[in-house]
Amino acid sequence: MKEKFSKKGQLTFFMLIGFVFLIVMGLVFYAGKQTTGHKTRKEALVHQETTFDIASIRSYVTACLGKVAKDGMKLLGNQGGVIYDYQGGIDIPRPANFSLTLVQGDTKLNVSYGLKRSSSESYNCLGGSGITCKNNISEVLVGNFKGGEYPWMGFPKPSERNCTLKKGCFGDMTYLPELDGGGSMYNQLKVYINNTFENCIDLSIFEDEGFKIELNGTLSVSVNTTEETIITIINYPLNIVDPTTKKQIRVDEFYYDTKVRLKKLHEIANTLLDFDKNNESYDVTIDSLGLIDGNMILTILRHGQGGNEISPFEDNIIKIEDNFSNTPFIFQFARQNRYPVLENITSPKTIGVGEVLNETYFSDMVNVTDPDEKSITVYYTSLDLGLARNTSFSKTIISQYCESYPPVGNGIGGSFTVEICVSDNHYSPYSCVPGFDKSRDWQYIDFTITGTGC
Repeated sequence: MKEKFSKKGQLTFFMLIGFVFLIVMGLVFYAGKQTTGHKTRKEALVHQETTFDIASIRSYVTACLGKVAKDGMKLLGNQGGVIYDYQGGIDIPRPANFSLTLVQGDTKLNVSYGLKRSSSESYNCLGGSGITCKNNISEVLVGNFKGGEYPWMGFPKPSERNCTLKKGCFGDMTYLPELDGGGSMYNQLKVYINNTFENCIDLSIFEDEGFKIELNGTLSVSVNTTEETIITIINYPLNIVDPTTKKQIRVDEFYYDTKVRLKKLHEIANTLLDFDKNNESYDVTIDSLGLIDGNMILTILRHGQGGNEISPFEDNIIKIEDNFSNTPFIFQFARQNRYPVLENITSPKTIGVGEVLNETYFSDMVNVTDPDEKSITVYYTSLDLGLARNTSFSKTIISQYCESYPPVGNGIGGSFTVEICVSDNHYSPYSCVPGFDKSRDWQYIDFTITGTGC
């Protein structure tokens, strides 16, 4: 009995030992699991922090790209599609004959010409010869030259004009850069970013936090576009060593997407200029409404209006503001002042003794158009009638004129001449002074006097 009990107690003892062992093993397993879980969470947090820092570096570089890209696009838009070399652009020096100066408050810009006055066409001139004989009074025999055709005698009729051949144009050509190619707007933007990006970037702020960052290569820039955006992409290869993990990470491509419709604005500007140089009556403020959409506003900037200071002050700027972007984007270009157009008036005319000659007499004859949408002033002058240059006059035709100004040859009656000069007002009345031929068109009208005493 005693032996049996002893065996039973031994079995109980071993069962108790096994139970304790299971408890101990369970505690060890639980503790190990807790330690492993804590380690996994710690590694995750370290990885998360590292990822966050790398993202911060990427965001910083992208922000610099965005800044210089927007600065470059702003220069392109404000300066007629040009970024000059002193601004970080391509080899376009500070302009002289190809831009005007615009001052608005503290801002000074050199706005490139989109259109310049015709200077290379040559036609035969009545009473003289020369490239633009109507605009060079010294080359014209004033007594024979009767004017009347814009901007000089022989200027083609609208149906005979061909601006591609530089025949009958109200501008030499359009000077807007192309969108793509060697000296294009996109290439200028690429050069600008390449020249100015390093001035923005300063990665030492991350090195102070323990990151080791090295540029492993050279910066390269590309520009892609859609109808509504400009996408600038740079390859800027950075080797980044994480201070915690000591791992090396390579980050190289960055891009910035700008909501700017440069392609559309360029197309509108070119279409507008093509119309404007082919037709003296084309009014950009009215006729362009079919080109622009509801997000755009087109205005003409002139010297002295709205605080604008423009030099040369007779020229003007076409400004297109596109509010499609969150920040309105401006694309503007300059136009050189062109001469007003006085339609041809048939000559000679007859007038009787006793009739009154005044500006009203000419009101139905004088039809004037200005290619630059300026207001026009008409001046009348007649040395024969003792009429000084003026916008209004009144002369009664008397028989003594027949004796004072007899007709050439054996004709009867008398004759006199009236000069009609139209000016676009920037130089008025000086623009109608012979030899000062910046902004005028004119014609000499011969009159034959009839009636008693002649």
